[in-house]
Amino acid sequence: MKISPGRSKPEGGHGHHWFSALGVTDENAIKEKLGEMFTTSIREGSLEDVEGTKCYSKSLNDALLVKTITVEGEAQTMYPIVAWGSKYNATVIDVSEWQNGVEAWAKIQLAGPTLWLFATDYYRNRERYIWGSSVEVSVAALGYWAKPAMRRKIKGESGKEYLTETMCALIPLSLKRAAWPDDFWFQGEVLDTRKLNDYVMFHTRLIRQMENGADLKIWICVQRGLVAGQIDAGGYASGALWLQGSLV
Repeated sequence: MKISPGRSKPEGGHGHHWFSALGVTDENAIKEKLGEMFTTSIREGSLEDVEGTKCYSKSLNDALLVKTITVEGEAQTMYPIVAWGSKYNATVIDVSEWQNGVEAWAKIQLAGPTLWLFATDYYRNRERYIWGSSVEVSVAALGYWAKPAMRRKIKGESGKEYLTETMCALIPLSLKRAAWPDDFWFQGEVLDTRKLNDYVMFHTRLIRQMENGADLKIWICVQRGLVAGQIDAGGYASGALWLQGSLV
């Protein structure tokens, strides 16, 4: 694994991810819930031991998994993972390791688009996240919010008008405001929906016709309380998401 020279390691964190995953806005309630989840994960989760780095994986529900990581017995992090991934061939372009040494953002190039994502398996596969390496990656997203796409008209450079309602796009939130690189605004065609417990899964086409002719289609998991309006298969949705992935 290589880190870009001269770049300090980010601290990272998952506070806003847990707000979205649990649909709880009270900070004290979040802390109490996370404390319970930490204890349960350590006691009941399946264990991976990678040279002293231990990861306990526990199903939160049909939509989400929880990973709790300790190093030499000291807790390092706990984060939610969307259980349903879509597989794509990619090239690793860059890696930004967090200060704890067990988490990282990875920049991958698909067939055309280049995207940052949170590497949910970095603690286990750090030696495979090498610049220029060809990998197969399973990609999914946790939604911060979602709503039906708005019907607007915009003019292209030629003066032709387009309906934004039927556009597909994945745009880094950092272009508009301070945000982490794996946070995106999205709009896409909803191909399928599944209701699981307190969550809605949207199978969404986010990018049409990449260079290999394929579309980028992933599952976005959104807590029901964060979905505004009715979003059905065959329609279009917009919102914000946290992109995550792991090597296959």
